[in-house]
Amino acid sequence: MLPQALIAYLKEINLQRALFFTSRNYMRPFSRMGEVRRVAFLDGEGEEIRGPYGRDYYRLAGLIVRALVSGDIPAELLSVKVKIEGGLR
Repeated sequence: MLPQALIAYLKEINLQRALFFTSRNYMRPFSRMGEVRRVAFLDGEGEEIRGPYGRDYYRLAGLIVRALVSGDIPAELLSVKVKIEGGLR
């Protein structure tokens, strides 16, 4: 039901894609949708940053959103790479 609701919402507001700041597990219901992408964070060695229960991932997602809103980029984010993932089949 959620994937269909998201597609309807994207059409209603005239957007082509949605970016999710979430874990792979929560992304699963949307994994076959071409309109949805997942944002992944990578450390300096190219390994995905997660942390226990996704703690580090969600902390970084919050810092990025805060930086986008405030225009102030914390030094911690300068070493983080962002990867946009497509469907997780």
